[in-house]
Amino acid sequence: MGGHGGHNGLRNIINHLQGESSFKRLRIGIGHPGKEKDVTKYVLSKASRKERDLLEIRMKSSLQSIDLAIKGQWQ
Repeated sequence: MGGHGGHNGLRNIINHLQGESSFKRLRIGIGHPGKEKDVTKYVLSKASRKERDLLEIRMKSSLQSIDLAIKGQWQ
């Protein structure tokens, strides 16, 4: 739970929830390029095959958490 942290998608969701930001979220990070000036290019660039494979593994492992969230059992 928390704010949008600069993420425009979360900012939009919070706006549509009339400012309410106390909802559960599952965060999957993509890392950081190291230099602030490189962030936009890094975020918008295509992930490597290795990174996509790792993301797929992480997404599959998150399904249990999503199931618990739907059931209201996720802390």
